Amino acid sequence: MSTSSINVAELYFGAYLSENKEENINAVKQLLSKLVIYPFDINDGKIYGEIRANLKRKGELINELDLFIASIAIARDVKLITRNVKHYEKVYKVQVEKW
Repeated sequence: MSTSSINVAELYFGAYLSENKEENINAVKQLLSKLVIYPFDINDGKIYGEIRANLKRKGELINELDLFIASIAIARDVKLITRNVKHYEKVYKVQVEKW
């Protein structure tokens, strides 16, 4: 199983914002120790730029973090599993599965 470095940031954000901060930070650390973490790299940046430009031209921009995540998934040819299928449907190259 894997996730992106962007998702790592989102998980830690949620943990630091929560009422049970220390407990949730530890839970995030434990979860991440079991996953392969895909970093955002130069190739992902190229894909991100292309996708964002295409969406902007169409007037269909989505959350930037979602664009970073989609770029990472596209670059590695992996399926993106999410509850937020609606946003990712606008990104033509990403494979999405509803969770």
